[in-house]
Amino acid sequence: MKIYKYFNEKHHAQEFLSGKIRFSQLDVFRKCEGERRDELEGYSHSLIGSVNVYQQAKREIFIFSTSLVHTAENKHRFGDFVVEIEDHTGLQRCLNKSLAASGVVFDEGGVGCDQVRYTKSDSALECQFDDIYLQKPSQFSIDSEFRYFFSTNFQIRSERFILAFDIESLLLKDDV
Repeated sequence: MKIYKYFNEKHHAQEFLSGKIRFSQLDVFRKCEGERRDELEGYSHSLIGSVNVYQQAKREIFIFSTSLVHTAENKHRFGDFVVEIEDHTGLQRCLNKSLAASGVVFDEGGVGCDQVRYTKSDSALECQFDDIYLQKPSQFSIDSEFRYFFSTNFQIRSERFILAFDIESLLLKDDV
């Protein structure tokens, strides 16, 4: 399956093409400016019987966001520099190999990837607690987001985690 990564700066696209990927903590998406901001990122609300249950995802979840579609709207929202990734599972394998070699202790099976699911409610997300980071309000459905993610018990004191990976093993096309 093909996916697309949008960059608003050319040097970030070039870094990716040279084998550096930037994962961001969920907090970063709550702090974005403008229409990209998702104040509910990583939060859920469920009603179990007559009890309201609220949960926040662990801060140690790191995300690398891509899209399933290449559109003018996504270029406008996320950046003019687009890299087409032809093999999403190949990228996942490369990332898992690199993350294991980095020495970071991660849990839940390493780097996962999946399509974001969009709820009907834009005020309180009703979702499964185990994948809060893969659910967003329906107002963001135009993004057709596909995420790579990992979590760790190791305290990383930065909002971003840069991981070097073996770019040579992937077939990438770019319009940088």
